Amino acid sequence: MLCRMALRPPEGMRKTVAAFVLLTALVLSLVALWEKLAPGSDLGCGDTTCRVVQHSSFSEVQGLPLPLGAVLLLTLSLIALLKGRLEITTVSLALVAGAETYLTGIELFYLKSVCRLCISFYACTVLSLALLSKRAKLKRLGAAFSFAFLTAHLVYFFPNAQIRADLLQVPSYPRVEVFATPEQLQGGLLDRLEAVTGSRGAQLVLRPLPGEDLSLIHISEPTRALYISYA
Repeated sequence: MLCRMALRPPEGMRKTVAAFVLLTALVLSLVALWEKLAPGSDLGCGDTTCRVVQHSSFSEVQGLPLPLGAVLLLTLSLIALLKGRLEITTVSLALVAGAETYLTGIELFYLKSVCRLCISFYACTVLSLALLSKRAKLKRLGAAFSFAFLTAHLVYFFPNAQIRADLLQVPSYPRVEVFATPEQLQGGLLDRLEAVTGSRGAQLVLRPLPGEDLSLIHISEPTRALYISYA
């Protein structure tokens, strides 16, 4: 009994630590939301790799910034935790962790860009879920995790299972879409693209093309489209 107590902290301490980690994750999601709504603020991560993730086509769904969903679910989780509704907290965290696991995989293996803000948020979310999870509820949490993981893929690519550069989002506002490999966005190109889109009042959207040698700039507006290709 003493060995088990030494290996596993008291439940009250675990909830306190989990609440602190969960609050940290919420703050990180708010920072990510602010950077998405105010490009160039560099509040959390101003590296090129972070900006590639921030401007990528995976950073929004139907025009809504992805961090907004994380902010809402984590706020629900924190309120439920403070009210003692542990099941609501863990299910909400499992949903966030499932979706973020899929997006982290996209970030590491498809975008080939590591965003420190995203990785820190992912680590905090998984840690808080691990601290609050109970063995008897693992099946339900696993179902929520798997549901969010698969839904994240279907939202972007339904009904196709293969990851591709073009998503199922039809823009209703001016935007500049850049099809390029992560390597082609190095050397100041991303800075120039941000300057051009900012001067036009358009949104910059990066669509990664792993292994391709040609990049394509697609400037789309509700009433016209202009295609510019470059070597």
